[in-house]
Amino acid sequence: MRNFHKLQKMTLGLLCAGLFTVLPLAAHADLANEISTAADHAKLSTQAPTLKVAQLHLHHTLNCLVGAKGHGYDAKAGDPCSGMGKGAIADATSAKTKRMLEHVAAHVHTALRNRRLSTVKKLAGAIETELVKVK
Repeated sequence: MRNFHKLQKMTLGLLCAGLFTVLPLAAHADLANEISTAADHAKLSTQAPTLKVAQLHLHHTLNCLVGAKGHGYDAKAGDPCSGMGKGAIADATSAKTKRMLEHVAAHVHTALRNRRLSTVKKLAGAIETELVKVK
């Protein structure tokens, strides 16, 4: 009986240790999905029938990149990456990836300031291409 209790305690200890090593993995952000979703919305922007719709999708792209605490985040526009992480830039673990994503976010800011649909669509296409390269 004494050995059985030891075995129970050891099993419980191993189970707890295993949970503590698995939980941090589950808590990691889904960077690839954030980038992919940002690229998808840049592509949707290229297909937009109006400037307003094109800008809405670019805001979605930006929101996925910068996250809720990032520069230019617009909660009113919606956040298709909500729940995936803290934003692709914040979630990037590589300095190179972070720089690339910051560069793309700057391009999104530029596109959002533009008032010509044809130019916004062209910029959105370039943004999508850049994001595909980061993936």
